[in-house]
Parts: sequence; structure tokens; C-alpha cells
Amino acid sequence: MGYLLHDNYCDTAEEALAAFGLNRTSESSTKFQGVESPSQERMVKYFGQLVKVHKGVMPTRRLRITSMVQTTLPAPVKADPTQFWFAITNGSENKPYYVSAGSVDYSKFGRCNRVEIGQPDHIPTDTEIQQLEAEEEGGTELASPQSPRSVFDGSKTPCGNVRSDVSPAGVATDYVDFYVQDIPILSGNCVIYWYFPLRPKGQHDLFHAWFHTAFVDPVEGAPGRCRLVLPRAGLDGPHKNKPKKDGTKVFEDDFEVVIEFEVV
Repeated sequence: MGYLLHDNYCDTAEEALAAFGLNRTSESSTKFQGVESPSQERMVKYFGQLVKVHKGVMPTRRLRITSMVQTTLPAPVKADPTQFWFAITNGSENKPYYVSAGSVDYSKFGRCNRVEIGQPDHIPTDTEIQQLEAEEEGGTELASPQSPRSVFDGSKTPCGNVRSDVSPAGVATDYVDFYVQDIPILSGNCVIYWYFPLRPKGQHDLFHAWFHTAFVDPVEGAPGRCRLVLPRAGLDGPHKNKPKKDGTKVFEDDFEVVIEFEVV
């Protein structure tokens, strides 16, 4: 697909994706066999922007997450939200920038090389918090894959605050306001993995998403702000959402994650 865009066989990423799928799908197949991973499709579209808009010159942008909100809870998480947590890794080196559950040894999850993430259930002191805020406000520190920050307050969930809002029509919707205040500045390829439970038997995440900070959409009318909207179909895992044996689904149709950024 990258070749089709680079050599101008296709004018847009959508055309390249369609051409790839048509050539990959056999005549006997009853299913279109294109790119199935939302993250792969997102990266193809990024490459389309790189070639067509930026003329092959790779842009750079450093972003700080200011808000990350998830709409509705996956079925397993509803039973025990305290077991829900997430990690952000450097996509190129597959090393963690940030792990929300400080009691977890992230090296056991097969996503990165072994790293030390501090003492279990470590709650930063006021001095540590002030130091982190001063570093990030100065804009001089870039997230270091070798030194991920971990914050886990045992009185709360390892991911954020879980709340439920009721609409005027009486419909209740669950949300997760993820803890983002201690996530370092991000740059380049990044992956967010959401896990459940804290110590799963396997090493698989519940769902995840790849993105590149240089290509996150700017917010119209808000200079210096960017937003990444990940609906269910845009998240790796929930995009399939196959019903279980009892007919229920793990992810509801309106399941999504919205991430707000500021440019630094």
C-alpha cells in the first residue's frame, strides 16, 4: 500500500487500501480480505499524508495528553473496575513510557524489554509531584522509554475514575476518566494497551491502538490542541466484537476512547 501511494498508483490512502483488498481477496472468498487491523489502516492513512501532504518529509510533534475518556465499560471490567489498567509504549522500540498500575511488573507482559518501574503501589510525595510538574511545564523533558513513570493509588482503580452519568431520558452510561497527569510528553509512534485483570494468565491486552503524534488531528478553532477519537471500530480488538456464546458482546456499540492533547 505504501508503494502504491509513493509511486502514485493511488492518489489517496483509501484507494490504496481498496486496491490492496481487491488484489488480496480470492475469487472463491465470500469476505473482502483487506486490512483488518484499525491501527494498520490508521498507519496507511498517516503514510498517505506523509507522501501527499508533507512530500515525504517526516513531520515531528510533541504532545502531552490532557484528557483521556472512555465511554462504556467492556463486559469483564464491569465486574471489577479495580483490575483495569493501561500502559503507553514507544511503538518503535516497544518500551513503556508509562504504566498506570505501579504494582505490575510490565516486563512480564511480553511487550518490552525488562525495566524497573519503581516500588509496588508507590504514591509520589509532594516533592516528587512538584518536580515532575516543573519538568513538564518547562517543556524540556521528552518521555524516556527507559524510565517510565508509574502512579497507583491503592484507594482508586489503576486506570482512573469510573463514573456513571444519567441522561435526561434516564439512560445511564458508564465512563472512565483515565489518570493522565503523570503521563510524560509523547513523540513519534506510540501504542496504548488496556489490560484486564492486573495479573492475567496470558500476556494479551484487552484492546489497544497505535498512533503517531505528528498525525493526530488538530482541533478546529483551538490552536495548540489535538484530538484522537477512537470509536469501537478504530480500536484493535473491539473492532471485531464477536458475540459470546450467550449472545452478549464484550464491547457495546457506542464504546469509544477520546484522547485530548496539547502541543508542547
